[in-house]
Amino acid sequence: MGRSLGIGLALVAALGAQTSDLPPNVLFLSRAMRHIRQTITAVPNFTCTETIYREQLTPPSKKFEQLDVVRLEVAKVGSKEVFAWPGARRFEEKPAASFVAGGMIGDGIFSAFGADLFLHSLATMDVVGPEEISGRKAIRVNYVVGPLHASFSIHTELGSATVSYSGSFWVDPESFDLIRLSVRADDIPAALQLSSVLINADFAILEGAALPQSAVMQMARASGSVSRDQIGFAGCRKFTGDTRISFDSAEPDAGPVETLPVRSPTTLPGDLEIPLRLTTEVNVNTSKVGDEVSALIEGDVKRGHQTWLRKGSVAYGRIRRLERRKGRPDYVLLGLEFSEAEAGQERVEFVARLKSIPGTQGSMLRHLEEPEDQPVLNQGRLVTEKSWTEAFDPPMAGVGYLYLNSEPFRLPAGVRMVWQTQAIRQSDRR
Repeated sequence: MGRSLGIGLALVAALGAQTSDLPPNVLFLSRAMRHIRQTITAVPNFTCTETIYREQLTPPSKKFEQLDVVRLEVAKVGSKEVFAWPGARRFEEKPAASFVAGGMIGDGIFSAFGADLFLHSLATMDVVGPEEISGRKAIRVNYVVGPLHASFSIHTELGSATVSYSGSFWVDPESFDLIRLSVRADDIPAALQLSSVLINADFAILEGAALPQSAVMQMARASGSVSRDQIGFAGCRKFTGDTRISFDSAEPDAGPVETLPVRSPTTLPGDLEIPLRLTTEVNVNTSKVGDEVSALIEGDVKRGHQTWLRKGSVAYGRIRRLERRKGRPDYVLLGLEFSEAEAGQERVEFVARLKSIPGTQGSMLRHLEEPEDQPVLNQGRLVTEKSWTEAFDPPMAGVGYLYLNSEPFRLPAGVRMVWQTQAIRQSDRR
C-alpha cells in the first residue's frame, strides 16, 4: 500500500537531491504532481467545443433515453469556466445550466477539479499501484478532499449543498501525464434526496495542456431515476493575440466588458465534402491520444462557383481516442478529428463527420458486438440464440470513429476518407 500524503507534497517536491531517501511512492507522486500542475496551468490558454448528450433513466425502465444534445463553447478564465453558444462573439459569465431549460447539466468538467487536487494540494493522497486504462499502462492514485476544503457544489430542485468528495486519478508511469480523473460526492445531505453523484473524465495532452477529451456525469436520485450527461470536447484551440473576443458578465449593467485574446478564423459552411488522403500513420503501439495527424486534400472543395479549399492543400487534426478493447475478435477503437485546413495563406476551421472510407477499408467504420444470450421462440420451442448487432459509441462532434479489427492495429498513411462538414450556426447552412 502507498503512503498517505497531504499538503506536505509541496515540501516533498522541493527536496531536490535529498529525494533519493524517500519511498518510491512518494517520489513518483511528487514528480507526477509537479508535471500535472504544469499541464493544468496551461488550460486557460484554450477554448473547446463542448457537446453534451443528456440522458434520463426512469424506473421501471432499465435503459437510458436521450433528452437532448447541447453544444457550447467553453473556456477557462482564472478559476472560472465561461460559456458561449457556438459561433457567438461573446463568452458569458454564467453557469452552463442557464443555457438550457431543465434537466441536469454540470460545470467544472473543463477544469475537472484540477485546481483543488493539483494546484492547491487540498487532498490527502495514496498511491495504489499499476492498472490498465483502455489498454494503456497507468498508476492509480486515490484521494480524499475533506469537508474543510470542500468545493463540490450540487444544485437540485430541492436545494443546494457544497460537499466533500473523493475518487482516483490515473497517471502515465513514464510521461507523468494525467490520463483519467474520477470524482465521487461524499456526505450528500439527505434533503437533496440523491443517492450518488459521480464524474469520470479522460484527458490528453495538447500543446502542453492537460485537456479533457470526454467525460460522464451521473446523478442518481433516491427514487431510482438517474440523470446522465455524456460529454465530448472537440475543436480545442489555443488563444492567440491576433484578434479578440468579448467576455460579458451575466448582469447587463455590470460595467465594462473584459476581453480575451482568441482566434476568430474563417469557418467552413455545412455540407461540404472533403476528400482526404492520410499522410500520418496511426499505430496503437506508438501513437497517443492528442498526437497531430495530417492529410492531403485530394480534390477542390467547391460549392457553386466558390472554391473553399484547393486540391493539394493540407488538413490538420488529432487522435481523439485510441483504445484496445476485448471482443470477438479483439479490436482497437480509433477516433480521429480533422478541424483545420490550409486555405491560401490562412487556416480555416470546420466541424465534420467521417462519411466514408472508399474501397475495401469501409469495413473499418463498423464494429459488431455480441449481446447476452436472448430467449427466442422457434417453431414452438424456447431456444437461446445469439445475434450480432452493430454498435457505436455516442458520437462526438467533429470526431470520426474507426474500428481496427485485426493485427497489426494501425491505420496506414495513404488511407483515403471522405469527411462532410457540419454547420456550426444556422447561417452556415448555405
